[in-house]
Amino acid sequence: MILDKYKLPLAPVPEVVELALSHGVQASEFPKVTSANEILDNWDELKNKAFRSKSGKVLVTCETLMPEVSADMIDWWFGWHLPYSERYQLWHPDAHQKAKVKEDRSQLTNSRAQYIGNTSFVDEYIGNSLHRLAISFFEPQQIGLVDAYINGSTAICGVTANRTLNTEAGYLVHYIHPTDAGCIMRSMFWLGEFKPRMPLVSNLVSHISNTLFFRKKIVSDQMAVDLLRHCSEEMNHLGKFLPTLYRDMQK
Repeated sequence: MILDKYKLPLAPVPEVVELALSHGVQASEFPKVTSANEILDNWDELKNKAFRSKSGKVLVTCETLMPEVSADMIDWWFGWHLPYSERYQLWHPDAHQKAKVKEDRSQLTNSRAQYIGNTSFVDEYIGNSLHRLAISFFEPQQIGLVDAYINGSTAICGVTANRTLNTEAGYLVHYIHPTDAGCIMRSMFWLGEFKPRMPLVSNLVSHISNTLFFRKKIVSDQMAVDLLRHCSEEMNHLGKFLPTLYRDMQK
């Protein structure tokens, strides 16, 4: 499939996000991933921010307005783009490098079934650093988002692992809610709860990596701000070509 039609130039982040980036990382406690609903309930206060707790963990939040985009389109995108790097690169033409998927489920007609329970292996730049990640998607209900699929909404939830360190490193949630103009995406990233996948030494490595010193070393303040910028860039960019791509693929 020729994708040139959907290869658009990347635009700067919205001014509200640029302003948020200038504030850096704020010292604050925050709800854990299983209490994501608490963040959504207080979204106006918590959106477009990066927080670091006393234990060194990080929360990054990002809001993206997506005119003409629906939750169905987002679910379709997360299933459709997984198997091919060229599709993944549409999403962020500068930062996204490679992608492959654990199990190609392109033959399935249910978009959620293509990605939930599946793992995406990606190489992407966040800021100036290349990250080799594995993102394993799961049902929103597992973290208490029991209403994620009602009233035209959806939620993309995943465990992120650093493939270089062979370690689970956090969680992501993209909660999509319909608006009169399209939809609004509320993205949340929890970083710094490390779970090494190393036989025999996992407990020792986990104890060391989850200290304040190593959490701040592995997930620096710069990385947190870079992630906020990256998320805003890629989701705003996705909103520009997704409606056309989705309609074209339904023909």
